[in-house]
Amino acid sequence: MYHGYRLLAIDGSDFALPYDKHSPFLCNIQTRKTPSANNKLTTKGACLIHANILYDIANCCYLDCLLQSRKGMDERSAAVHMLQNLRLQHRYIVLMDRGYESFNLFEHGNRLPDCN
Repeated sequence: MYHGYRLLAIDGSDFALPYDKHSPFLCNIQTRKTPSANNKLTTKGACLIHANILYDIANCCYLDCLLQSRKGMDERSAAVHMLQNLRLQHRYIVLMDRGYESFNLFEHGNRLPDCN
């Protein structure tokens, strides 16, 4: 607890899955084969899943996780979804990195009874 508030954090991360050309998580990524003067990018297929995670900082536990395909990911809507489903006994403060800020997300937070 921090001054009577629970501290929560939301962030997303990509995870590689075994390659499968029929996977719904298949996406194209651009890489450099070797550092060179021409700096050309090559495209290759990879199976990636994006995990959006809601974490309780003080209690060191995960409260929610939403998995999305890498090419269809939307961290802001995932954050809104996780916060709307959150049921806690205490007021809370949510920390997120710079990719999450949006008026829509702020307004959803303002309308939740215990979110600050």
